[in-house]
Amino acid sequence: MAAPPNILLIVLDALREDTLADALEVPGRCLRAPVCIAGAPWTLPSCTSIVTGTPATRHGRYWWTSDRRATSLVTSLPQTYRKVGFVNNNMLREGSGIDEGFDSWTYLHDHEEPFRQALRQIKRAKKGKPLFLLLHSNMSHDYYLPPAAKIHTQVFPGDEEPRVLNQRVISWKNTTPAERAAVPRTYEACARQLIERVRAVLDAVRRRDDFVTCITADHGEGLDYERGRLHHGGRLHQDLLHVPLYFDLPSSLPEQSRRLAETLAARPISGIDILPTLLTLAGQTSGADNHVPGDGDSGRSRVLVAEDRRYLYFRDRFRLNLHGRYKNMSRQERERNEAITEELAEPTCTRAFVRYPDKLTVTELHLQRNGSSPGQIRQRLLDLGAQLPGLPALALQGSRLLAFSHHDLAADPAEDHNLLADVTSWPQALLDGSWDGTVTMPGDGGDVGLATLLDGCEPVGATRS
Repeated sequence: MAAPPNILLIVLDALREDTLADALEVPGRCLRAPVCIAGAPWTLPSCTSIVTGTPATRHGRYWWTSDRRATSLVTSLPQTYRKVGFVNNNMLREGSGIDEGFDSWTYLHDHEEPFRQALRQIKRAKKGKPLFLLLHSNMSHDYYLPPAAKIHTQVFPGDEEPRVLNQRVISWKNTTPAERAAVPRTYEACARQLIERVRAVLDAVRRRDDFVTCITADHGEGLDYERGRLHHGGRLHQDLLHVPLYFDLPSSLPEQSRRLAETLAARPISGIDILPTLLTLAGQTSGADNHVPGDGDSGRSRVLVAEDRRYLYFRDRFRLNLHGRYKNMSRQERERNEAITEELAEPTCTRAFVRYPDKLTVTELHLQRNGSSPGQIRQRLLDLGAQLPGLPALALQGSRLLAFSHHDLAADPAEDHNLLADVTSWPQALLDGSWDGTVTMPGDGGDVGLATLLDGCEPVGATRS
C-alpha cells in the first residue's frame, strides 16, 4: 500500500486573482481554477471557511469572542499526520480557531520567516510520518506598511522613492493623485516578491514529488479610489472575492484523482471547497458536510456564498467597523463609527450569492426605533442607503433596509452595471431574470427562494450618485 502523500496548503493574504494570473501554472502538474470565490472579504472569516469547509453564513466567526460553530477539517486527518502551521497575520495567531487540530502552530511577524520555516519542514518530511503543512503569508497584505517601501525599491529599483499609506489605507484620505497612482505599483511589487517566495517553496515540493499542494488567497484587495473600492472587508466586489486557486500534483497521484483535479479546475468553486478537495486528492476523508464540487454535478447549479457582518463600506470610502477596534481610524472617524453603530439594532450584513456568471449582492441595515416615527426611520435608512457603494436598488421593510445589486459577471466583470438599477419594478425583473434559483440564508438556514426574500419589501428605486 502506497504511503499517504504530504499535504501543503499555501494561503496568500490579500492577493488579487488578477495579480497572480497564470504565474504558477504548469500543464499536467499545476492546475489553475478559473473561478474561486472567497467565503468572506477579510482574513478571519475567510480562513475559518477554508479550514472548516463551512460558509461564513453558518460559522459566524467574525470576532475572536464569538462561538465556534464549525470544526476544523484538520482534525479529521489520521494521527499519523504531523500537522504544522506557520502564519504571518496576527489575526490568525494561536487561539484564533484556525489553529485547531494542529500539533504545532506559530505566528511569525517577519514576512520571510514563514517561508524559511516551511522550507525546513518540507526538507525534513519523512516517509511513514506524512506532513500537513499550512503556510500563510501577509507579504501582499502589508503593501501599505513601511516595510513595503523597501520591497518596492528592490523590485522596481528605477522608480521614485515610494510612499506607503499606513493608516490611510481604509479610505486613502489625504492622498494626492500621484500617491494614489503609486499605490498599485507598491502592491504589485509586494505581490511579485511573494510569488517568487512561493515558487521557491514549489521548487522544493516538486523535487520531492510527494506533496499534494494547494495555493490560494483568503481574499483580494481594493486599489480603485475613484470607484470607492479600497482595502478589504465591508464589501463584496469581485476584486475581493475572486481569488487565485492552484492545485500542484505529484507525478504519483492516481489517475482518478488527477481527473478529479482537472474537472475541478474547469468549474466555479468556493473557499469552502478547498480543504475538502485537497484532502480528497490526498486520499483522505474530509468529514465535511459539503461534497467536493464536481463529483456528480456540473458545478453550474451551485450557489457560492460570501458574507461580511463586521465591516461595511459606504460611498464616501468610510468603512464602518462594528467591533469597536478602530484600526487605522482617526478620532473623527471613530466618532462617526460610534454614532452610526449606536443607531443599529443589530450588526449590518452584506452577502453575495454567485451562480456564475450571475451575482446577487444583498446588504441589510436595521435601525433602533428609540422612539422614532416610522417616517423618521424610513428617512434615516434611505440616508444610510444612499451612502452604499454602487447603485443598489433599495427596499424598505419596517426598520430594515435591503440594498440589492445584480450583475452578469461574464458581460460585466467589473460590476459597473447593476441590472436592477435600470428598471421600475426591479423585484419582478429579478424574479423573471436570469437569476432563477434559490439562495442560502443564515439564521434558520436552508434554501430561501427570492420571492420569499423580497416578500413584503417596498421598492424605493435605485440610489443615484
